[in-house]
Amino acid sequence: MPCPTLLKMATLGGACALGKKDVLGTVEEGKKADVILLNIDQPHLTPTQNLINTIVEAANGHDVTDSIINGRIVMKNREVLTLDEERIRHEAQIHMEEIVKRAY
Repeated sequence: MPCPTLLKMATLGGACALGKKDVLGTVEEGKKADVILLNIDQPHLTPTQNLINTIVEAANGHDVTDSIINGRIVMKNREVLTLDEERIRHEAQIHMEEIVKRAY
């Protein structure tokens, strides 16, 4: 299947499946939007003759630098702005230690 078709299925197709194509699925004035920005200056993404194909076929989560959800910037320059990552990692470590203790 062509990459532009796959991209359309992942965006507008999802909105249509939810019955929300009038408010989601494309970047247009008045629609809700979740947008990610990618660092395409990566060895696995360059050089490219067709950016859509390259993004669909080769981009991954590690390439995401910024994330905007419903108009709100939640990640900027790979830093999550809406969560306390250090606290979450600390709590996860404590829980892991408790799990290991119970396992033995």
